Amino acid sequence: QPTMSEEELNRLQEQIHRTIQRKGQRIISVTRVGGRAALRAVAVSPEVTTEALLNTLAEALQIAGSFR
Repeated sequence: QPTMSEEELNRLQEQIHRTIQRKGQRIISVTRVGGRAALRAVAVSPEVTTEALLNTLAEALQIAGSFR
């Protein structure tokens, strides 16, 4: 199984964030934890459903699959 350097993982997280934000349909944030980029799904309304959060995760995985 291929591995990624810490820098590549950080770039991946940031790419996912930029791509989702650019589309403007979902809200996701990126922060730093121990110097590493980390994505956070954001539910800013009580009307956000589990399905919506899972769709955000699915989109992030799709973006990750085409990363490089």
